[in-house]
Amino acid sequence: MTREAAARVRDAVVEAIDPLEIILFGSVANETSGNDLDLLVVTDDDSHLGVQGRRVALRSALRPFRRMFDIDDYVVSRSHLAEYLRSGSPFVSKVVSEGVCIYMRDGTAAWRRQAEEERGTADYLRTGEFHRGACYHAQQCVEKSIKTMLLALGWELEKIHSVRRLTPIAADFHVPLVLSPDDIDFLDEIYRDIYPAESGLLTLGDPTAADAERAVTLANKSLAALHTFLAGPLSAESARVLRQRLHHRQPRRATVSKQAGPRRLTPIRGPAPFTRTMPPRSRRAGGTCTRCRAACRRGTRNRASGRSA
Repeated sequence: MTREAAARVRDAVVEAIDPLEIILFGSVANETSGNDLDLLVVTDDDSHLGVQGRRVALRSALRPFRRMFDIDDYVVSRSHLAEYLRSGSPFVSKVVSEGVCIYMRDGTAAWRRQAEEERGTADYLRTGEFHRGACYHAQQCVEKSIKTMLLALGWELEKIHSVRRLTPIAADFHVPLVLSPDDIDFLDEIYRDIYPAESGLLTLGDPTAADAERAVTLANKSLAALHTFLAGPLSAESARVLRQRLHHRQPRRATVSKQAGPRRLTPIRGPAPFTRTMPPRSRRAGGTCTRCRAACRRGTRNRASGRSA
């Protein structure tokens, strides 16, 4: 089980129920490979499919993949997810904090709004002479501007906060950057020292008015580059990268025989429906069981003794 398989499953889920977000967690998210696939699917509160319709559509979309590998999918609406987080659910908190978001509906627009808000906050704090806060939010604006352009080209979101680490990724996607090496070092110093320390926010001490002015200027330049990138046509290199990403994201189809619908389980207790779908206990050709090896051995022994499983 790899990230490529997770991407195929993601595309099938998006086509089936149009979710708000899909969060990948577990071994595939943490180690890029594993024995099964763990997904948290967040849906609209007022989806036109309804609760039961979403479950049926999701089961149908995942059925071809379940013939190839195990999938543990958890479906929750946006409002119910907020309830779980407010109530301190250990499971949901761990998934949200450690999982990887592999799909976000209108993700480019959402990240662009966040970048604009960070720039506005940085400028407001600079005007009030809150230099530390101005530098921090300016760095966030630059980081989110770069991520927005990458997401527009099909990049899968990663938890990267260093501008220097984002720079080679942006180069691979042919994303235009307006930052010099010195600017990148300056912004990464802000990211590394966001908490109080003897040296202050920056390596050479507490940020000054000049530091805040420089950080806000870099934020304005990055945001202007983002607006230009989204408004204008893609470069030939960026268009080629986007075509390649979309090509590799096409899900593979599989022929599935008719079988009974899956059972619905409730994995955790909470204030609202939070369901997991699993395939039924069915047998392949030859009598082997798709659920577990123990059942397979039991079926073999029963057949040998002339009794039914």
